[in-house]
Amino acid sequence: MKSEYLLSKLQANTRDYERPYRQLEEECAEATSIRLKLEVQLTSKLKELAGIQLEEGAQVGVDVARQLELRIAEEQSMRDQLGRVEGDISTAMAAASSLAEQYGAAQKVAETMLAADGEYMRRLHAYQADNADLERRKSLQAEVQDECARKLPAFTQNRLYAYLKERQYGTPDYTGAGVLRLADAWIARQCNFRQNQGNEQMLLAMRTEAAKRAGEGVQRLQAEQAWLNDQVRSVAVTCGAVAIERELFEQREAVTQGKKRANDIHTTLAEYAERRDARYGKAQAMLVQELQGHDVSTLIECARQTASSDDDALVEVIIDLRDRLAKHDAKYAAKLEQRAAAEADYDKAKVLEREMRQSKFAGSRYQYGSGLNLESLIVGYMAGSMNSSEVAKEVRAHQEIVDDAPLILGSGFSESSRTWPSSSWTNSSSPSRSSSSSNDDDDRQRSSSSSSSSWSSSSSSDSSPSYSTSGDSGGSSYSTSDSF
Repeated sequence: MKSEYLLSKLQANTRDYERPYRQLEEECAEATSIRLKLEVQLTSKLKELAGIQLEEGAQVGVDVARQLELRIAEEQSMRDQLGRVEGDISTAMAAASSLAEQYGAAQKVAETMLAADGEYMRRLHAYQADNADLERRKSLQAEVQDECARKLPAFTQNRLYAYLKERQYGTPDYTGAGVLRLADAWIARQCNFRQNQGNEQMLLAMRTEAAKRAGEGVQRLQAEQAWLNDQVRSVAVTCGAVAIERELFEQREAVTQGKKRANDIHTTLAEYAERRDARYGKAQAMLVQELQGHDVSTLIECARQTASSDDDALVEVIIDLRDRLAKHDAKYAAKLEQRAAAEADYDKAKVLEREMRQSKFAGSRYQYGSGLNLESLIVGYMAGSMNSSEVAKEVRAHQEIVDDAPLILGSGFSESSRTWPSSSWTNSSSPSRSSSSSNDDDDRQRSSSSSSSSWSSSSSSDSSPSYSTSGDSGGSSYSTSDSF
């Protein structure tokens, strides 16, 4: 299974959960409009009832209706904008897909041209060998630093050894004489000073030498890498990859910005669906103002006590509208719960899709074994029987790396980096700062020798520190005898 197929299945799953969510969002918005119409009708009937019994103007009702008309127009305008933005996104995505294919073809042309360049390939292989040697030397330096960090503190922590060292014992600058000199000699035997002094000096020499070797040739390698990158860029310009990459970036940026705009519009439409928009708030405030001073139960009771049949008819209509509003609110609450559940499922699907879109899962260098039951994982994840991390772990367990990357070096064709994108150029023949996967005898010898302890308490020990360098492979081995 290719990574593209895996991503397409996850994207399809997300769309499957997005559709019912968008549908419920529109239904909630429609239900809001219906409720507002019922509220307007109820207010109108209350005003008629009030007109019979109380003196009241009718201008407010017109203002509320105007607010509702403006609200409907604004919401429709937002939906029209959303349609245009989604159309732009589709166009940019199609263009990016076509450019990606062109970019891949240009990469293959560049690979062929570079593979046919004898000078480039010779220097590339030399760079890789030298860089691998540099990484081995850096690794050796790290081991030596670790060994020194573990062993050197013992020389300062032992008070007898530290005392003699402070008195410069064993050096031409030592000035002890007579009984004091004899006492210092006795102390030296107790702490095995001669051997431990040699061990300390050897550790310090090892650290200095390892640091020196780790820095050798760095500037030359950097210059060589710059030359190789220049060759890559020159070939990339020749085959048109630079121009294609620039246009591809622009189209992908257009998709990103379009999706951001679409999300902003969806957020605004959600406010309309949930009656949180500013226009609804204004209309609601006007309705509240209209009902101020008109206690509904009092007005209904007054109407029943009058002889006018008009009052009685209005009361029946008001009761009916109140019942319809109550039933509508109950249905609306249920619809909101459905919408919240659909939104949660949609968000959950997006989380999994984003997880799988990470570079450690996506890309042409990955494929997945036939044992991966993706449909089952998606169903289990959406049902809540496993989380996204568990799905990712299961997918990773079936991941296979396809060794078909190009021969060239770098991280992109951009003006600043002057290299190919790293995700596209990972072939073993491209320059890399990573160390070789092979382990030679020098590495094993170095690992074994660096683990010895440097502090010995035996004055009769015949072991001594040793420092050796292997000239044939560039590796080094260090060892010190046990001390203190």
